[in-house]
Formats: sequence, C-alpha cells, structure tokens
Amino acid sequence: MIGDGLEVDVLGALAAGWDAVFFNPHGTSHTEELKFEIASLDELKKIL
Repeated sequence: MIGDGLEVDVLGALAAGWDAVFFNPHGTSHTEELKFEIASLDELKKIL
C-alpha cells in the first residue's frame, strides 16, 4: 500500500498485515516508526 494519509492509509494497511509506504511530500512530522517513508514518488524505485 502506498498512501499519503498516515492514519487511514498507512496505519490501516499495517493493521491489516500489509506492507505500507507513507508518501509524505510535505515532511509532515509524526511519531510513528515506519519501515518506509518517502517524499518523492521517484524514491519508490529504491523500495521496489
């Protein structure tokens, strides 16, 4: 799952047992420990 909504997209996907990437182009601060967080869609190439 790739999503820009931390709680709905990313945390929801993680709760369902899916891998998730937080697309955070504005650098919104948060306290979650995420395996994948990107600021640009070009960064997906490194993850995939």
